[in-house]
Amino acid sequence: MGLYRGEPITLVEARKPGSVSDIASLLSEWAMPDIPGMAAVEYASEFSKEAVINQLRMGLAPNKALIQISVTHLSIQTDTEKKPDALSIIQSLEAQLSVCPPQALVCIEGLRLFKDPQQTEELFVRLNLAREQWASFPVRQIWWMLPDVYAHSLRIMPDLLSWFMPRLHLTEQLTQLDRNSLFSIDLIGSEPAFSRHHYFQNDNRLETQLANEEAFYLQALTKAENKYGSEHPDIGVSLANLANIYFRQGRYDEAVALYAKELRIQKKLLGLDHPNIASRLNHLGQLYASRERYIEAEPLFENAVESYKLLTRRNLTFNALLARSLFNLSNCYSHTGRINEALQAILNAVGINKRLADENPKAFNPSLANSLNSLAYCYSNLGRQEEALQAILNTIEIYKALAQEDPQRFNPGLALSLNNLSMCYSEMLRHEEALQAITEAISILGPIFKAWPLAFNPSMSTLMENYRRYSVALGQNPDPTLIHQYEPLL
Repeated sequence: MGLYRGEPITLVEARKPGSVSDIASLLSEWAMPDIPGMAAVEYASEFSKEAVINQLRMGLAPNKALIQISVTHLSIQTDTEKKPDALSIIQSLEAQLSVCPPQALVCIEGLRLFKDPQQTEELFVRLNLAREQWASFPVRQIWWMLPDVYAHSLRIMPDLLSWFMPRLHLTEQLTQLDRNSLFSIDLIGSEPAFSRHHYFQNDNRLETQLANEEAFYLQALTKAENKYGSEHPDIGVSLANLANIYFRQGRYDEAVALYAKELRIQKKLLGLDHPNIASRLNHLGQLYASRERYIEAEPLFENAVESYKLLTRRNLTFNALLARSLFNLSNCYSHTGRINEALQAILNAVGINKRLADENPKAFNPSLANSLNSLAYCYSNLGRQEEALQAILNTIEIYKALAQEDPQRFNPGLALSLNNLSMCYSEMLRHEEALQAITEAISILGPIFKAWPLAFNPSMSTLMENYRRYSVALGQNPDPTLIHQYEPLL
């Protein structure tokens, strides 16, 4: 029996598309290389946006700054007599970007529509005309856009919007109750446990808007195909725009099919050794994996690995992304039954992460711990329990050190690893040690579960179920004090 079978818990690997954890993970990966770039994120909840930014800030390397630039004070709708003009907004944004340190990650926030449609159009036209100027700054920029701003961008500044790679849609909406939460967790094989989740498509007005946009882009795609043929680069832009609409409507399979076709076109244009292609391969693979379409995800992750290998020959900062792609490939191989290949891929990822963590432990120890957890999974699937046990013990050692500095962020991972340790001990018939490990996991996750019971209900349920199982294996009754402490919240 494999280590994680039964009711295992794991962090963030099968993320729901558009969730806080999904967008934070994609942006973290995109932000790693020290090269300029621009990304766009459509969002509807300020609190969801803050949660993503908090995750980005916590995951950055110590030498990389995250800077938030707000133009709200210039562009927000207002009835005051002194209204800013589009030029002043452009000049302010340029001035703020010019003082950002090179290689910083810059969040550009606060863009709003004027009450006067002419002023709004002037602002977006000026932003569009200055696209080469924005792209020239030596930083990674994330432009945050509310749905109405994003819709205007599609209509008025399509050229600038096409320069944003990736273009993401943050559909999870957190409420003010979640403002203090600095993390978001999704669970493998389960729907999100947050009762507060709802998505853009539940808004009837937005449904109408998206339907109109779908019709427009379908027509534009048909015209472009008739004019240029099906493999022209301009077709790729139309495919991506239509895929974005399907994604926002929750039509994920249709969106993925269009993203795949757009990727094929861009790959021919840019080549495998281009950062955008590597990132898109990984992203599309994750989308397929999130739909449990692992056979289709597999070649994408394989190509992503090859792409990042080529990129690391020119720039060693891509090593972290290479390790992440190997991690994804290993997980995919595990799901398709290629256990030996899964082990080799994760061993390579662990090796890279160890070297990175030796140079910069604060930045890369979390990735090392995550890859060691996956290594234990592979060893267990191959029946190599002693090696699985050692990998888990190494993981726990790292998480304990991390949790001492930041318990809110790393205690969930520590509890996960202790749960995995208990399962490993149980399979080795070391029931007393299994019970001790699961009891420690419950004590660590307990305070977090009490603070966010909806978010951690599945995780705590798993721990309590394993606790009862190990107690029975030893012929003991579960501790009623421990059971009653958490059972009313489950």
